[in-house]
Amino acid sequence: MLECIARCATDKYALCMKQWLPSHNKYMFTMADAVRAFIQNLLFEKTEEVVMWEATIIKADRFDAAKFARPLPSQPASEFKLFSDCWQRMPLMDIHHFPLWEKGV
Repeated sequence: MLECIARCATDKYALCMKQWLPSHNKYMFTMADAVRAFIQNLLFEKTEEVVMWEATIIKADRFDAAKFARPLPSQPASEFKLFSDCWQRMPLMDIHHFPLWEKGV
C-alpha cells in the first residue's frame, strides 16, 4: 500500500519534480515532497494549488527600518522622520520580489 501511494504521488507530481526554481536554487519538489503533498491531498488537508504555492513562495523577513535605517549625510532629521513615517505606511507587499529588495532602498 505504501509503495502504491509513493508511485501515485511521483506520477501526479512528476512535472513538479522536473521544474527547476532559480529563485530557490532547487527543484520544486523532491520525491519526499511529492509523497507528502499527495497524502495531504488524500486527507483533504491541502489542495494541489496550495501545496504548489507553498513550494514556490519566496520567504523572506521584512527589513526593520526603524532599527537599521539611518539618514543620508545631507538629510535633515525632520525630513528623515517624514520619510520613515511614510515608509511604514506604504503597502509594498504587492510589488514583485518584496521584501527581498527592501533593505537596499
